[in-house]
Amino acid sequence: MNALARIPPPPLKFWVDGTIRVGSSEVRIDLVVQHFKQGATAEQIQQRFPSLALGDVYRAIIYYLEHVEGIEAYLAEQEERQAEEDA
Repeated sequence: MNALARIPPPPLKFWVDGTIRVGSSEVRIDLVVQHFKQGATAEQIQQRFPSLALGDVYRAIIYYLEHVEGIEAYLAEQEERQAEEDA
């Protein structure tokens, strides 16, 4: 078997409310990305959100870096949705 075939998929879960959560936690991908963009390391993010496994944080960051355009579009949709709910 090819070693790459054993790489686990990104640890993202799509919830019925339209949000994307990381691993088995309730931490949203937008929080992980926000902290990463502010310069936090994966270890610092995991310390901030102890329900996240460190490997899940790394894989979420990698997924973001490989799919920046899609994740940024998702983040913009979430901000717009939140603004509508706050209005």
